[in-house]
Amino acid sequence: MNPLFLGNIHLADPEPHLFEGRVYLYGSVDKEGSKGYCSTSYHVFSCPKDDLSAWVDEGEALSYKDLPIEAKGNMWAPDCVKGDDGCYYLYFFTQGLNAILVAKSDHPSGPFSYIGKVKHDSGIPLGEKSYDPICFDPAVFKDDDGKTYLYFGFSPDELARGKYYRKKFNPDGPSVIELKEDMLTIARGPRKIGIPGVTNSDPGEYKGHTFFEASSLRKINGRYCFIYSSEQHHELCVAYSNFPDRDFHFGGVLLSNAFTLIAGKKESMEGGNNHGSILELDGSYYLFYHRHLGDIDTVRDAYAEKLELDEQGNFLRAYPTSFGLAPLQAKGEISPACILASKTPKERSTLSIKKGKYLFRLGRDREYAVISDLVFASPKAISVEATCSFGGVLILSTSFCGEAIAEIPLWESRSKDTFASLCKKIEGKHPLYIEYRGPGKVEIYEVHFA
Repeated sequence: MNPLFLGNIHLADPEPHLFEGRVYLYGSVDKEGSKGYCSTSYHVFSCPKDDLSAWVDEGEALSYKDLPIEAKGNMWAPDCVKGDDGCYYLYFFTQGLNAILVAKSDHPSGPFSYIGKVKHDSGIPLGEKSYDPICFDPAVFKDDDGKTYLYFGFSPDELARGKYYRKKFNPDGPSVIELKEDMLTIARGPRKIGIPGVTNSDPGEYKGHTFFEASSLRKINGRYCFIYSSEQHHELCVAYSNFPDRDFHFGGVLLSNAFTLIAGKKESMEGGNNHGSILELDGSYYLFYHRHLGDIDTVRDAYAEKLELDEQGNFLRAYPTSFGLAPLQAKGEISPACILASKTPKERSTLSIKKGKYLFRLGRDREYAVISDLVFASPKAISVEATCSFGGVLILSTSFCGEAIAEIPLWESRSKDTFASLCKKIEGKHPLYIEYRGPGKVEIYEVHFA
């Protein structure tokens, strides 16, 4: 189900890789209550390649305590690759330091040990020469010929420029370098790969979808796929090329975390920035990305969706779902983290978290939200654990403004209470619309099917 992990670890910027027959997911870690993105350590998650629901937290992989003093800021989006020596190399960027740092481990889950900064052949760290671009969001890729490439870049609009970083922007989009066998020294580059940045005056085919951040590279069916977050911030887009370092052409939007598709109708949701990439497993493709908690900008969770190809071999657009990579059964407890916000009169419905516990808030009369595609097997009753101001009723249906399958009465309750209703017989796969009718607001902490 989505999000992938329910707990105290909030993984953002997910980069999936298949190592040694197991899927490993790398990313930054957001912390509830923090005023900024990312924390001061990395965790790695893994699961069997034949069960993308059985995720295990492998524990802390690297901490700021293990880095040099000038690098001890929040640790942003990392990526990992296996070197020719059989070791695993983690590339990352820390807040306020224009450099790409590298850590090494004998195992894909770590723990990783810091070994230095990516550097020019002269020994000067990348980012210190006057012509070096900002080393933001490094992504690493090893090609079939053994060459290893590192992609990075940040091309913000004026808002993001003032908020996050104040120098060395990339109006010409992302850069690439080729690494030597030591995985630290630049063999070639840096050079631009030809994807325009947000501030570029001639976006061409990328108009409306120029590069913002979140570089990632995959090779799929013989083509190089550059995945990135666009000027829309909430979009993940793809560009295709026959080469790893040039001649990319815009390939469309892979997913926006600000829109979902329910029963053929596109609905707007709380959006935010986005970062993710593609995992290929036995001819199937999966997109990993993150979404923000609606009213907490700096807390994000990892999600995943299956991707499909069109007849030309290009990826079709996917949409955020509640079920993700496995069917979601209308049975037992379902976390409100699975609820997708839909467009409402005031757009006030939102997902939040308090002390590690998710809640979903419907804040006005006739606001609604939806759990996409639940598998029903004739549950007898539906209940919610919730708080409610001024009372009201929750109308549950399997289509927008459709016949109610349950009407859950609510009374005023400032502390969490259980509200329940019998359910009409329903079977098969359906979306579940949840609409609040009343003069106040309701905060849902759990949905339960019996």
